[in-house]
Amino acid sequence: MNRTTALEDRRELEALLPWYLNGTLSARERVAVESWLAEDEEARRLLDAMREEQEVTAAANAEIRVPDAQAGLAALMAGIDAEEAAPLRVSERPAPPARACSRGSRAGCPRPACGSPPASPAC
Repeated sequence: MNRTTALEDRRELEALLPWYLNGTLSARERVAVESWLAEDEEARRLLDAMREEQEVTAAANAEIRVPDAQAGLAALMAGIDAEEAAPLRVSERPAPPARACSRGSRAGCPRPACGSPPASPAC
């Protein structure tokens, strides 16, 4: 086996280590990784470092308090229901949209039928 092939094999085996740790390799891949680990001390150190990192991550994740999704949804829905049930105060009603006169101006129109306040004779 030449040096390039050995390096490629090592990279492939290193890439399999996370799956080796969580037990999801195929039987053929697991045997290849275990053979490599039996022969290579550096590979075993790498596996140990990965295992330690996995344990630290698992411990940190266990400390994180995950919010209760159902309780959050229930609180959201209760807030929506309360808002929908409450009457709008006059000051909270949205203003009607500005209307353009038949000439396309929104600045005001001298014609009362337009609905815009008179602003300029240019309308």
